[in-house]
Formats: sequence, structure tokens, C-alpha cells
Amino acid sequence: MNLLEKIHQHAKLSANKTALCGQTELIHYALLDQEIYKLSNILKQLKINAVSFWMDNTPQWVISDLAALQANICTIPLAPFFSSQQIHNAIDDSGVQAILTDNLNQFLERAKKLSIEQIINIEVASQELQLAMIPNVSVQDHNNIVKITYTSGTTGNPKGVMLSWENIANVVHSLEATVELNENDRHMPLTPLAVLLENLAGVYATLWAGGEVVLPGLANTGLSGSSRLNINALFDSIKLYQPSTLILTPQILQMMVEFLESTHITFHLPRFIALGGAPSSAKLLDRAQKMGLPVYEGYGMSECASVITLNNHQSYRKGSVGKPLPHILLSIDENSEIIICNHNFNGYVGHKNKPEKHWHTGDLGYLDDDGFLFLIGRKRNIFITAMGRNVAPEWLEKELVLQPSIIQAAVFGESRQYPLAVIFSSQVNSLTNSSSLKRNEEQVKQQIKAANKHLPDYASISHVIFSNSPFTIENGLLSGTGRNCREKIYENFKHEINNEKFQECIL
Repeated sequence: MNLLEKIHQHAKLSANKTALCGQTELIHYALLDQEIYKLSNILKQLKINAVSFWMDNTPQWVISDLAALQANICTIPLAPFFSSQQIHNAIDDSGVQAILTDNLNQFLERAKKLSIEQIINIEVASQELQLAMIPNVSVQDHNNIVKITYTSGTTGNPKGVMLSWENIANVVHSLEATVELNENDRHMPLTPLAVLLENLAGVYATLWAGGEVVLPGLANTGLSGSSRLNINALFDSIKLYQPSTLILTPQILQMMVEFLESTHITFHLPRFIALGGAPSSAKLLDRAQKMGLPVYEGYGMSECASVITLNNHQSYRKGSVGKPLPHILLSIDENSEIIICNHNFNGYVGHKNKPEKHWHTGDLGYLDDDGFLFLIGRKRNIFITAMGRNVAPEWLEKELVLQPSIIQAAVFGESRQYPLAVIFSSQVNSLTNSSSLKRNEEQVKQQIKAANKHLPDYASISHVIFSNSPFTIENGLLSGTGRNCREKIYENFKHEINNEKFQECIL
């Protein structure tokens, strides 16, 4: 059974049960079923092979996505934080023939110099969308591929991961069981639906279970622009809609925790908060738990259709990213690389060779005796010190952000005797008085020394560079999932990194 058949089943058994809740509309399962088939027929008549979405988090996004699935049209979602270059790359690479959008002017402003042949107005659930047809597209046979996902990545032109429904279904079924989703659950996406994790783990899994997805638009849940979060708007939405499940990045969780620690507001707690997208610190999780937030860390990647491992309330190990989902076969090789023994994607766009059955993730980790996965870092990020030691920067960064004044850290150490860190500290960067600034910089350096006590000597941070602004998606220093874009950070600070007179000495 696929998701469309499951929704049709819900429409028969619970016709008036709310499936999608928008800012002004409620769409029950019977109406959702009707809207999917209505739009599906329109798309079929237009003989489109591949379509992209550029839309806010509204019921129309979900209906469009499911209608394309019903029409056997490959979808290539475009995230609002994509640059013009990334949009053009995704469109050209995958053979997109049309863009379905709720804001054509905004899209054309972002996708500079994109030619449009024809604009067709289509009504979806009482809202008018624009279907912008792209001329002279070389039609590609996507051959049972239902979704191609492009992450923002750390480079300008990331690869398109091709997923079949079978790839996606494995994750949806496993998450339903692991999170114990049911018809009473209400999920509220806090990141763009174009992000695969939110699309599959948030929307698909909830609808499969017969639950409700709350979609009042990103601005109403606190997100503005590509990465700015209005924490008051976020908690207003949580109070209003009372979601039972959320998916957070570490950055969003940190803002939530700081807000709760300073305000002590009361609200209806979700029963399950999944944390993913980037490594998180143990201290942040401890602070979240003290606030009563039921946060469960997981791990995944696009090539495995988002989620690979996840903690839950029945199976939890502090510091780990959980056990593999039921459909995942996972092992660790002799070099500590995580291997997925039953790969879960159909290859990359433009690559003729299919992925091998044993998929090398490029991530390093280990399994404890009970099968919980612990992450070490990214294989390609490993640097070798001047003393010949291999060091994963993520390991050091997680130790640094445990310190109270250190919000973000990026560590570099290739061919250096000791690693150095680029630090963003809220205390340092909120000050303008020079004496206070110097005093707080010294406080941060003392905290780095405290972190060094938990590190072997070869991995101790020797120097620090203070960043005047945080790492964000907008300035290109964070990926869409909240990971450090190391090449960009290095490029921004290479003068300071390579010139010791610009570095504050710690050791």
C-alpha cells in the first residue's frame, strides 16, 4: 500500500477527520483525497514529467506533492534558502519542466534569469497557484523515481539524490512504529517542507498514521527569510495548535531552551521532539530535558531517505543518536566508517552507476554493546595535525559548545601542531564597551581552557578567532540542516587562520 491508498482508506473510514490545518482552512481526509485526484488529473493532462515546488508551508504544498505522486510525476522540491545558482542547478540537472508556486514574483526574483514559456493558474484547495512552464527542457525518463532531493550542502552544486516510493515507504513505516504515531498525533513543521526530513518524517509519516499536519505558513511558526527565527511567534503557534510531535535542528532547540530558561512560560508539551540535521551537544540536551522537552536525537542522510537511527522513549541512550530503524541494516568497518548494508536510494541524477548494496556513508561512529550508534564525525572533515594525529573537528566542536558562552564553533587543524577554533559567542558579540569586550573574550578563552581539560593534548585548542556574527544559512556558513559549511567558514576567516597575529592564544 502506498501513501495515496492509505489516505484514501482514511477518507473512507474517517472522512471528517482533519488531515491538514492551514492558517484559515481545515482540510479533512475526504477533501484531501478529492483535491489530490483533482490536481493529479490537471498535471496528467499537461504531460509533465518533472515538477518543482516553491511554496510556503501550507496545505497547498502537501496537496501538490501528493498529486504529483498520484500522477507519477517526479518532484524536485526547492527550499527557500537555495541560492539562484542552486535553483538553476537543480532545475537543469533533473530536467524540471514546470515550477508550481504560490508566489511567482518572489520565485523569479530568486531564480535570476530563468526563462518562463507559459504561466497557468491552478486552483488548489481554494487558493490560486501558478504553474510556470520552462521552455526547451530536455525531457528525462526518471523511471520510477518519485522524488529528487537536493540539499543546500557545503558546495554550490550538490548532487540530486533519487528516491523511489519503496525507498521512502521503508522510512515512513519504520518511523510510524518507532515514534508510535497514531491518528491522535498532530505534527507542526518548523522547517521548509522542501527539506526531506520534514517532508517524509513530518508529513508523510503523520498522514500515514491518520494524524493531522498543521501548516499555517513558516512566518506564523516563527521562520522569516531563510533562517531567522522569531521565538515568540514559534511559542505562540505551539500554544495555539498544541502539536504532539516536532522536528528540530540544534539551532532551533537552543533558541527554545534559552527562551524557556529566561521566561518560564507554561504550554502544552509535545510528546515527541525529534532532533536531527546536525550534531548536537550533550549539554544542550540536558538543558532541554530540564525544561521538560522530550527530545530524542537521531541521525540520517538524504541517500537513506532521511532517517537512519533514532532514540525513543522505550529505547534511549544518552550521547547516542539511537538504534537503527527497523528496516536499516548497519555496520561499522575497520576504519570506523558507518556502512548501510541495504542502501536506500536509486543513485544520483546524471550518474549511470547505481549505488553499491553496502553504502559507505562517509560518517564515522561506533555501536555500543546494546546497538546504539555514537557519532564521531565526518570522514572527509578529518584533519591531520603536524604530529600526525587524525582528528574529527565535530568532536572538538561538541566539547566547545558545552561551554556556557560559546554558541557556535568551527575547528581547523590541518598540518598545525594544535587545532584552532573560530568562535561565535553571544556574550562577546553583544558588547560594545572595549573593556567589557576584553573581559568577556578572556572569559571565553578560560572556557576553552576548561574544554581542553577533557581533550587529549594533541587535540587541545591552541588559538581562537572571534566571529562578529553567527554562522547562518543566509551568510552561507551553515547548511540548510544546520551543519557548518567548513569551506565557506575557512574562506571567510582564512586570513586570520593563516596569520597567528590575528589569533588569540589559549595554550
